[in-house]
Amino acid sequence: MKQFFRYLGILLWKAKYLIIIVLVLVAGFGGFYLYKQNRDSDIWKKAEDHYRRADYTKTATELKKVGMPSSAEKLKIYGQTMFAVKDYSASEKAYLKLYDLNKDVFAKIMVGNIANQQKKYDKAIKSYREVIKNNPNYIAAYSNLAIVYRSMGNNAEAIKVAEDGIKNNPGNTEMYMLLISLLA
Repeated sequence: MKQFFRYLGILLWKAKYLIIIVLVLVAGFGGFYLYKQNRDSDIWKKAEDHYRRADYTKTATELKKVGMPSSAEKLKIYGQTMFAVKDYSASEKAYLKLYDLNKDVFAKIMVGNIANQQKKYDKAIKSYREVIKNNPNYIAAYSNLAIVYRSMGNNAEAIKVAEDGIKNNPGNTEMYMLLISLLA
C-alpha cells in the first residue's frame, strides 16, 4: 500500500508539471494570436490610410504582409489595390472570394476586367455574359463586353451586344451612345 501511494505521489507530481507546461504553451499561443491580431489590425490601418490617399503601391506593400482578408469591405480594398498595381492574380482571387461571399456583381465585373487586361478575352466574355444573364440591367457589363468584342476585331458582335443592352434597357442613353460609337 505504501508503494501505491508513492507511485500516486510521483504521478501527481508529473501531472502537475504537465499541466503547468500545457498552460504555459496555451498562454504562449494565445499571446501570439493576440499579438498577430493587433499587428494585422495596425497594418490594415496603415493600408487603409494609403488607400484613401490613392497610394496603391504603399497599400499593396502593407497588404502583402497580412494576406487575403475575409470581410467583404477589406476584400474590395485588397482587390482594387492589387488591380491598381497590376497584381492581377491576387486581385482576381480577392474578387472571386468576394463574389463567392455575397454575389457582388461589381466583383464579377472586375473578374472580367482583369481577364480583359490580360487579354484573356474568352474568360472576360464569360464573366460579362454571366453578369448580363443574372442582371440584364447592369449597363457596365454590356459596355465592357462590347469593348472586348471590339478589341478582338469583332465589331458585328460588339454592335449586337449594344443592341441587346438597348433592348433590355430602352431608357438608358449610355447604351445608345455605345451603339453610335460602335457604328461610327
